[in-house]
Amino acid sequence: MCIAVVGNEQTVGWDWMTAAARAGFDMRMVHPALVTTLEDMEGVDALVIGCEGVSGEVQERAMEIASARGIPSMCANCPAAPFCHGMSKPLATEKI
Repeated sequence: MCIAVVGNEQTVGWDWMTAAARAGFDMRMVHPALVTTLEDMEGVDALVIGCEGVSGEVQERAMEIASARGIPSMCANCPAAPFCHGMSKPLATEKI
């Protein structure tokens, strides 16, 4: 299973990568500035969006891409995870 994670080096550290490898997952980090690469990325089974260091605009774009491709997604640090993007609003950066 391949999980793409939108975040920066502070959000997605070696501990995430190591834990994913131990569990048998392929984890791909997608830097927020390169979020549109998700459109062409093959083999992604799930998307995790790191809220820290990821703007609301990038979160929305990542969700649009995931939704268009039928990829399940959630926020890593959102108090409403995994339901934050299942609702029409609020955004992951807003308080519920």
